Amino acid sequence: MNNQDMFITLEAFEEAKEYWLDHLSGPLQEILLDADFPRSKKYRPETLTSVFPEQITARLTDISRGNDLSLFVVLLTLFNMLV
Repeated sequence: MNNQDMFITLEAFEEAKEYWLDHLSGPLQEILLDADFPRSKKYRPETLTSVFPEQITARLTDISRGNDLSLFVVLLTLFNMLV
């Protein structure tokens, strides 16, 4: 395979684009999945608030920055490890 075969031409790209736009147009098909058990309509989610000591917050921030991660991802990872 040479380099020319590896690149799609603009014309071929436009044809493929038109095909997929036409193929995927229209309303989305509704997917109905059976629940594994009946869900309660009384469920009311709550919020749990916790404040970490300043030293822990600074360390978590250092970890997130040092690994190019968001603080959310670091906390979610810690939560998953805990669970």
